[in-house]
Amino acid sequence: MTRTSGVRDNETLINPRLTHAEEDLPRKDCLFLAANDETHDIGQMVLMDDLGEPKEAQSKVTGWLEKRKTRLAMIWGIWTIVALFFSTQVYMMYYSSGNLPIPYAKAFFVQASACYLWALATPLVLCAATRLPIERNSWMRSALLHIPLSIVLSAFITALGHVLLWLYWGWSIGKPFSFESMGRFVVANFSEGIGIYMLIALSSYAYNYYRRYREGRERTLQQQGGLLWDSVF
Repeated sequence: MTRTSGVRDNETLINPRLTHAEEDLPRKDCLFLAANDETHDIGQMVLMDDLGEPKEAQSKVTGWLEKRKTRLAMIWGIWTIVALFFSTQVYMMYYSSGNLPIPYAKAFFVQASACYLWALATPLVLCAATRLPIERNSWMRSALLHIPLSIVLSAFITALGHVLLWLYWGWSIGKPFSFESMGRFVVANFSEGIGIYMLIALSSYAYNYYRRYREGRERTLQQQGGLLWDSVF
């Protein structure tokens, strides 16, 4: 809150250290001392981030993201958007090629069967990323464990995807299930699953590191606010 020159002069006469305390405060930390214009109460301190967003609002957003239902809704929502995107891409590819257009529902089933299997597996990948953090002293061990986990999980999901496709097309026309066909399908497609696993894990690491950074920054700002309070009074 902006103060008038008269108010600042009065406060300086009452407590000369106030001006020096405010001048010593780092500007880029955006730590503002909110005072009431009528009572000149400097006891209210509002911590704000670099963008001017109050810490209370940040805490509400963080608490909302920490809820299990919210995280699950975000996971399924993101994978639904991915399925719709690739379904539309496949549909438009068939439509523009001049061949018989594939029904959009069939294109969506093919893409959604893989996307929703990965939606089910996403909490497992996030759990693995939490249990295997990439830190200075443990990154090699975590990376070596992530590699076999990504291969096994990708192969398993790819095999399940092949089973779903067989149930949708093959079983309805009486085509027998073939493990040899499933093996070829897994070998040809499981590498994409490894990339998906790594992308989910890296997203988890990025979010966790950002959250730790903001928590540490908030503690630092609170400590600076305590020091300013002590210097003023």
